[in-house]
Amino acid sequence: MRYALRPLFLGLVILTLAGCGPSKKHVNGKVVKGGQPMTVGEKGMFQITFYPEEDKEGTRPIATSPKNDGTFSIVGTDGKGIGSGKYRVVMRAWDPYAPYDKQVDKLRGKYSTAATTPLVVEVGKEDEIVLTVE
Repeated sequence: MRYALRPLFLGLVILTLAGCGPSKKHVNGKVVKGGQPMTVGEKGMFQITFYPEEDKEGTRPIATSPKNDGTFSIVGTDGKGIGSGKYRVVMRAWDPYAPYDKQVDKLRGKYSTAATTPLVVEVGKEDEIVLTVE
């Protein structure tokens, strides 16, 4: 009898562990400058990418779906969201329709690479991420 229950116990352990992976969730956020939502105009564009904090070379990007009103959502690379933890945020804001020599990053390049961005956020503590920029 004791050995007959072993497969049942093993099956329950496997089923329990199968659901215990890193949890992911869809996250929304906004860009704030000077205490107000930052916008880039009708033709403007934000490019916002999250990288795990330890990825300083920028090899594991997690893209967002930003809007020109400064709001964004993160669905993750697999469509299941983003895991909890600290992330470096790379961000640019510009008008892609301006002539090439007039395309200026409204954030002055301060947040433009994973290696140099000072913007680090923690995902998972709040329902909304607020990216405060200067």
